[in-house]
Amino acid sequence: MEEDGLLDRAGGAIRSGRVPGARGLKRVWCGASEGATCVICELSIDHGDIEVQGFFRDPARDFHFHVHCFNAWDTARFL
Repeated sequence: MEEDGLLDRAGGAIRSGRVPGARGLKRVWCGASEGATCVICELSIDHGDIEVQGFFRDPARDFHFHVHCFNAWDTARFL
């Protein structure tokens, strides 16, 4: 997916409430995926690929991202 499309998708995920915006991010973890689904593109993160997991103030809200999807979300949350 091209970068502009990914940024639009991340912005849409924030506006719809599927993923939090600028507030609430507590910490992130990066490591090998176990096959989770990315919250932005809704595709599987291949087993063993690097993923970013975002942990938020609400402990029930943690999300998995592809690295490039996390970067798009990180940009979109401040637009």
